[in-house]
Amino acid sequence: MSIAHQLAVREQKGCSLIAGPSHSEPYKLGDDARKPLSDTKLDLVYSPDGSLLAVIGSDAVKVYDTKTGSVSASISVANCAIASFSPRSTFLLTWERLTDELQASGGNLRVWEAATGKFLSGFSQKNFSKDAWPYIKWSSDEMVAAMRIADGLHLYSGNDLGKGVIGKVSHEKITSFSMSPGAAPYKLATFAPEKGDKPGSVKLFAYP
Repeated sequence: MSIAHQLAVREQKGCSLIAGPSHSEPYKLGDDARKPLSDTKLDLVYSPDGSLLAVIGSDAVKVYDTKTGSVSASISVANCAIASFSPRSTFLLTWERLTDELQASGGNLRVWEAATGKFLSGFSQKNFSKDAWPYIKWSSDEMVAAMRIADGLHLYSGNDLGKGVIGKVSHEKITSFSMSPGAAPYKLATFAPEKGDKPGSVKLFAYP
């Protein structure tokens, strides 16, 4: 079985997919080894399994099928700053600067169905920190999702965040967290930095 290599690059004129060498034959997207994707060069991110590529443009986030180079979904997010896929590439998470309009319509941190661009759920997240991104993290089987709050984590059904909070992890003043790979019980680690004379702390939790 031939194995194709592929590069997604930000160039002077925007973003492109570039086909790399194959073990048996050249890997091509259509009739050319280079496929322009966007005339902007804001950001782009592959899904964990490599099947999808999200390209952030000036007026939309476009999700490409990396095997064909065709657009599988176009998501109208005019000011998207960053995007991230869930572990199984099912969901796409986007963040944009919070406005009154977004606040009223469901929030600026939004979850989409990656393959179709269907809107699934939204939250309001005013401040952005790249160190804390992604703000929502899924378990490796996507059955549980977690989002940081001021005093810990809110846990959600990974396949339907719109159902609301199903659990909570308490840890005051946390700035970051992670979820280990593997099935239930899911392991979570939270971190709160030092403040004054109070040392920083790391806590480990299992859910459920």
